[in-house]
Amino acid sequence: MPNAEGLTQDDATTALTGAKLKMGTVSQQISNTVATGSVISQDPASGSSVTEGSAVNLVISSGPQ
Repeated sequence: MPNAEGLTQDDATTALTGAKLKMGTVSQQISNTVATGSVISQDPASGSSVTEGSAVNLVISSGPQ
């Protein structure tokens, strides 16, 4: 499982499809520390063992409040 945290949503999508995974649910969350449009967290976590074609859920920063 690639690490998508800190990547833009587009770059995360590219990394996931390159690893033969698919995009799951994408949600947004306010963050004062992660740039707008970048991945705050992912599920399953980076380094997890997943099967090909698994969905990866992302939380994207909507920027500071």
